[in-house]
Amino acid sequence: MPVVTFLSEYDFSEKTIIPFCTYKGSYLGRSVENIKTLCLMSTILDGFEVRGRDVKNALNKVSKWLYKLEMI
Repeated sequence: MPVVTFLSEYDFSEKTIIPFCTYKGSYLGRSVENIKTLCLMSTILDGFEVRGRDVKNALNKVSKWLYKLEMI
């Protein structure tokens, strides 16, 4: 809910949003779909998720994701 409130209160028109999260069991769930609904005039790139316990070893996965998004 905090993210919904944040996205609802600010204008993200013509902005690029890159969803990412750590999780314990629910992954990104419906978060990306919800962001797309709340930010109709924004560009929403592919999201990234990593299990909390795997964060320490996720550098390669994060790098691949950022490369795919052409961020690096």
